[in-house]
Amino acid sequence: MKNTSATSSGPNHQQPQPQQRVAIIGTGLAGLTTAHLLHNDPKNRYAVTLLEQAESLSFDSASVAVKNHQTGATERIDLPMRASAGGYYANLNRMYRYLQIPMHPVRFLFVFAKALNHAEQPPASSSTTVSALASAVPGGYFIHTSNHHRLLPPRPSSYSLWRYLLEVFFLIICHTWFTAACFLVKPEDESLAQYLGRIWLPRRYITHYILPLMSGVSTCTHAQLLEFPASDVINYVKLSYNQHHYTVCGGVQQVQSRLTYGIKDIRVRSRVLEVKLRTDNNTIVVRWQNTVDNKISEEVFERVVLAVSPDVASRILSPLRAVGLEMIPTAWVESSILTPSISSVPHYSLVNTEESEEKRVEMACMHHRVATAEQSAASTQVITLRSQLSAGTGAARTEALHVMPSGVVVSTCPLDASGSDMMKRRLKTAGFTRTLRTVESRAIVESVMGRAGSKGGWVNGEDNIWLAGAWCWDGMVLLEGCVVSAMKVAEDFVAIVIITLFLLSSTGGLYDLDHWKLNLRMPVPSMWMNMGYWEPSDKNTAKRFDEACSSLLQEVLTTAGLLGSAPSISSPSELAIFDLGIGCGDQTQHLIRLFGAKSLRYVGLTLNRTQLETAVRRLPEVKGTGTGYKNASIGLFCADAAKPSTWSAELNSAVQVLSDEKFAAGPNERWLLALDCLYHFSPSRQPIMSYASRRLRANFAAFDLTLNKSATPAGVLLAKILGVLMGCPWKAFLKEDEYRDQLVASGYSRDSVIVRDISEHVFPGLVEYLNSQDKALAEHGISLGPGFRLAGGVFGWFASAKAIRAVIIVAHTDDKKVM
Repeated sequence: MKNTSATSSGPNHQQPQPQQRVAIIGTGLAGLTTAHLLHNDPKNRYAVTLLEQAESLSFDSASVAVKNHQTGATERIDLPMRASAGGYYANLNRMYRYLQIPMHPVRFLFVFAKALNHAEQPPASSSTTVSALASAVPGGYFIHTSNHHRLLPPRPSSYSLWRYLLEVFFLIICHTWFTAACFLVKPEDESLAQYLGRIWLPRRYITHYILPLMSGVSTCTHAQLLEFPASDVINYVKLSYNQHHYTVCGGVQQVQSRLTYGIKDIRVRSRVLEVKLRTDNNTIVVRWQNTVDNKISEEVFERVVLAVSPDVASRILSPLRAVGLEMIPTAWVESSILTPSISSVPHYSLVNTEESEEKRVEMACMHHRVATAEQSAASTQVITLRSQLSAGTGAARTEALHVMPSGVVVSTCPLDASGSDMMKRRLKTAGFTRTLRTVESRAIVESVMGRAGSKGGWVNGEDNIWLAGAWCWDGMVLLEGCVVSAMKVAEDFVAIVIITLFLLSSTGGLYDLDHWKLNLRMPVPSMWMNMGYWEPSDKNTAKRFDEACSSLLQEVLTTAGLLGSAPSISSPSELAIFDLGIGCGDQTQHLIRLFGAKSLRYVGLTLNRTQLETAVRRLPEVKGTGTGYKNASIGLFCADAAKPSTWSAELNSAVQVLSDEKFAAGPNERWLLALDCLYHFSPSRQPIMSYASRRLRANFAAFDLTLNKSATPAGVLLAKILGVLMGCPWKAFLKEDEYRDQLVASGYSRDSVIVRDISEHVFPGLVEYLNSQDKALAEHGISLGPGFRLAGGVFGWFASAKAIRAVIIVAHTDDKKVM
C-alpha cells in the first residue's frame, strides 16, 4: 500500500483523501491488467491487493524455459500459447505497446491432418525445412498459410498432384463463400451450427476445416464449438482476416512483471472462500485460506474485483448463483511440452527460471536464434491440427501440435494424453479451466454485465463488486476479453486517463512528439458521433467534428420548427422529446442547453451500455444503476429502440410519462427524435414509428439515409451490400415514396411529411474531415483505424455515385388519440 501521509504547510493545506482498498481475486491477465490500471490511477485513489491461490501469479505460472543441449539455445515457452492476431486483439496489442513489450510477427503453416492412430509422431523440426516439415505430417490433407503469406502452400506428401488440385478447387469455392458470408450475412441470436446451416456450407468444409481450426483456437471439442454463439466465431473471422499473428519476444513473463510493477500487496497461496457484503457500512469482507497451513483469514475492502472463471465466481459470491452464473459451461484443458521424439528426450531439459537478471537475458527470443536460414527469413512455424474426424461430430476433437523454434512440440488438447509415447516425451504439463460459450450462457453473461435488459438479478458493479475475465465480454474467450473487461472495470472506477493511454499511446521517444499526450484535455470535451452538417469548405465553417455534429442536430430541429434560423428557440414552453441513439450524451446536453431543463421532459435511449455510462458521467444529476438513470425530468436508458416489446417496465413507465396531455396542447409539443441511427434498426424502423405515433402521439424528426429514386439497379444493389457491411439490415435503405408509405402506415399524416435532401452538406465534408484527421493522427504514430477508413470510402462512394441521399425527415401525427 502506498504511503498517503503528508505534512501540512499551512492552515489551508488539504490532506490527501485516504485510499480505497481494492481486492483483486485472480492473477490472470484480466486481474493483472485491472490491478495495473487502478494502481496507476493518476489521483492515487486505490490501494490494490492481489489474491492468488497458486504459488505464483497465474498468467505466467505454467510457462517454462527449455534448453536444447545440441544447439545450446534456451527458449521460453508459454503455456497455453499466447499468440495474438492483429485486428481481433486490438486492445491487447495496444496494451503491449503501451507497456513497451517487444513483439514480433509470426507466420504459421496450419497443417490439417487426420488422426490415423495414436502411435503417430508429430514431425521433428531438426535438419529439415519448414515446408518439408509441414508436408511430411502423417494424415495431412491440406496446409494453410496464415495471412496467405505464400501464394502456393506446400502440398501434403500423401496427396497426388491431381488430388491436391481438386482439393484446392473445392476450398477456393467454399472459402470464398464462407468469407463473403461472414461479412454479408449478419449472425442472429443463433448457434454456430445454426448459422453454418443457414448459409449452406458443405459439410466436408465444416468438419475438415472450420471446426479443426476454430476448435484449435478455442481449445474445445467440435460439438462444443458448434454450440458457440455464431457471432463469436464470425466476428473473429472478420476481424482477424488478412491480419498478422504476433507473439511476445521471450514470453509473457515480462508482461506479468510490468503489469505488477510497484504493487506491494501480492498474496499468493491464498484461496478465496467467500466474498460477502457488510450491509451495515457497505464494505466487503473477503475470507480466504492459506493453502500451506490452511489458516483462514478475513479482511475488509471497499471494492472487490473477481477476475476468475464463472464457476469460481459463483462459488465465492452467492448472488451470482441466483443469476445462473454456475450454469455457464466450463472444460478442463491440458497443454504439454513434448520432445520431438523419444530418441531426442536426452537433448532437452527444463531450465530454472528463478535466476538472476543476467541469466534471463541469455534466454533470447528464439525468433532471432532459429536454426535454419529459411526459418530465420520467413519466421514460419508449423502448427498441426490433428483431428479425430471418423468419430463423428459428437465425439470429434482436434489436437494442436505446435513445433517451436527450439524443436520441442507444444501439444494442446491431446488425443491420447495417457499414451506411453506421450508420457515418455513429456517435459511439462499444465491444465487450465476453459469457459465455454453457448447462446444461453451468452444471454446470462450479457445480463450480468448489464449489456442486456435487466432481469432483476445482480449486475456487474453492484455492491462495489465487479467481474473481469476473458468470458466477461461478448466474444471468444481469449486474451482480448481479459483486457476489454479490465478496461471496463477501470472505467467504472474512473481511471480514465490510463485507458486513454492504452488506446492512444504511440512508440515515439520522450523528445519526439509523445508530449501531445500531455496536452490532451481530459476528460475529452466532446464525444459526438454522427455524420455532421458541413458547410462548403470555402465558407470556413464547421471544420471541427463536434461543430458539424451539433449543426446537424440544429438543422433537424430547425426543419421541425423547433428552432428559428438564428437559432432562436421557437418551441412551446413545455416540450417532450423521446430521443433515440443518444451516444455519449452530447446530444442530450445540447438539447438541455437549447430548451432549458425546466421546460424539457426527456427520455434518451442507446443500445451501448458503455456509451450510456459515459453520458451519465456528463449528467451527474441523473441517478440509477444498471440500464436506467433518471431524475424528475430526464431519463437515460440502455435498450434496443428498434424493439419496444423488449423494453423493461422501468423504461416503459418513463416513456409513458411523455404522453402526458400537457404536452398535447399544440402540434409541436411531443417529438420522437432520431439523429443518424434509424438505418441500423433491425428488422425495421416501423415498430418504433408505430409506437411513437400510436402510443405517444409524438411527431417525428429524424436524420436518415434513403435510396435515390434515380439510382440504377446496380447502384441500389451495391448500396445495400455496403449497408450490410456497415451493420444495417438488407432493407434498411428505402426510396422516398416507400419511406412516406411506412410513416403513413405507422399513423403519421401523409400531407405533413417533409423530406429535405442535405447530401451535399453531409458526405463531401465528412469524407474530407476523415481524411484530414487520419493524416493529422499519423504524425503521432496512430491512425483512425480500418473501420473509419472503410467508412470514409463508403461515404465517398455515396457522394460520388449519388445512390444514397442524406435527408432530414419530419412528420406529424394525424387526429388519432393516444391508445
